[in-house]
Amino acid sequence: MNWPYRELIRPKTLVVLEKLYQDPESAGVTDHSTLSLLATYLRTQQPSQVIELGTWIGGACLIMADILATNENRGHLVSIDPASDKQAKAIQYIKEVGLADTVSFINGTSCQNEVLSYLRDTAPYDVIYIDSLHGFGNTVAELEFYCPNQGILKENGVMIFHDASWLAQEFDPTLQGGVRRALEEWIARHDNMQLLILEPPAWSNPAGVAMITNKVDKPEKRHGLNIVLIMGYSCSGKETYLRHIYDGVGLRISNE
Repeated sequence: MNWPYRELIRPKTLVVLEKLYQDPESAGVTDHSTLSLLATYLRTQQPSQVIELGTWIGGACLIMADILATNENRGHLVSIDPASDKQAKAIQYIKEVGLADTVSFINGTSCQNEVLSYLRDTAPYDVIYIDSLHGFGNTVAELEFYCPNQGILKENGVMIFHDASWLAQEFDPTLQGGVRRALEEWIARHDNMQLLILEPPAWSNPAGVAMITNKVDKPEKRHGLNIVLIMGYSCSGKETYLRHIYDGVGLRISNE
């Protein structure tokens, strides 16, 4: 399949990515569905600062760095992992495509004091992608440290979690329910947050992915405002007009 992210990155990055997939440890790289979501989200939202918790050998890192480097609003990625041997491979791949100035690598764990201190000093961040230890306890700690309004992620920032499906609970080395249990129990205690989980059958990869962000207060009803967008086009010689009318309550579509 020609996954969407492949259309969003530069050809030279795609060449290095193919080389990365030949690595014996590439099985730990983020799945294609989630890579496509990440690439599309970063391209459309144009974030300035992104965190990746879990570098591994650099699959997601390579794609996110390429997107951030080629966005109209050029961004920066901080990628964190305690496995220095795995991260060293990622650093080499990033250098091969000339993206060393787009990524800062930190060797450490997501909840390590030195790591948290560095991130608070360089905050705020727009997006955090989490694909780290997958354990229930570790995920709960990451939620507390990295959720919006805790000094690292901006108020309307987004946390994206890999391995969020029920099936992915088996990835928890502590056998306590993994990312999924942590997300559902945490969100139940934070009614100011909203959670979206994509998993089969609505998502192609069994590992699933989730997103958390702040809830947005409903805007007050605005009376007397009418915005009309008229687009004309010809169909079989007949002029058709599509009118979108916003009257302060919602959208009404009428064809004349």
